[in-house]
This record gives sequence, C-alpha cells and structure tokens, in this order.
Amino acid sequence: MAVLCVIALVALVSSFVSFRAQTASDSDVIAYIEQSGILLDAFHLAQVREPISRTYTHPQGNHYNIVLVEPGRIRVLEANCPEQVDVRCGWLTLPGQSAICLPHRFVVRLTSGKPLDSDLDAVIR
Repeated sequence: MAVLCVIALVALVSSFVSFRAQTASDSDVIAYIEQSGILLDAFHLAQVREPISRTYTHPQGNHYNIVLVEPGRIRVLEANCPEQVDVRCGWLTLPGQSAICLPHRFVVRLTSGKPLDSDLDAVIR
C-alpha cells in the first residue's frame, strides 16, 4: 500500500513539473487591458520594475477600475462595480488567466508571447 502511495505521489509531482515546463516562462507573459473591445494597455510583466497603478474610466459614465501591475503579476485593485468579481480574482500571473468586469465591459487577460505546446488543438496532414 505504501508503495502505491509513493508511486502516485511521484506521478503527481512529475506531471506538475511537466505541465509547468510547458507553460510560458515569466518573461513571455503579456497582460492586455481592454474596455468595450478596445485595447487600452499592454504590459510585459517581466519588464515591469516598479509597481504601476492605473485608473481606467468608462467613457460613458462614472465607472472606474484601478489596476496594479508589479513585476511578474497584475490585478484589479479596486472598481466601483456592484459584484467586485474582477477585484476578487486577485493576482494574475499565468497565460490564460483573466479578470472580467461585465458591468464596465472591462477585461484584463494574460497571454503568452510565444505559442505553447499545450496551445495545439490538432494536427492536419
């Protein structure tokens, strides 16, 4: 029984290491900030040296989202939307993660600067 537990643990750790190796390195993560489908900003997270705080206001109304960017990570720090879903997402660090504020039509999404093996859907010959 102990041998099976050890084998399962080794398999779990090796699959995690393999998955982490397939994800983009920290230098390849780009954060895109969009509102109503319009690109407002883009940050290469590995190139950020000092914390950056930006306030984005919706052109029609008094809606705002405050974004904090630090080396290797980004988050929506504050917003005046009722549900606070984007704020509760916390820090985003990996490609594929996003924080979305539907009332303000505001999106923070992370992508990789280069395609990953895991991005491949199919091979056609």
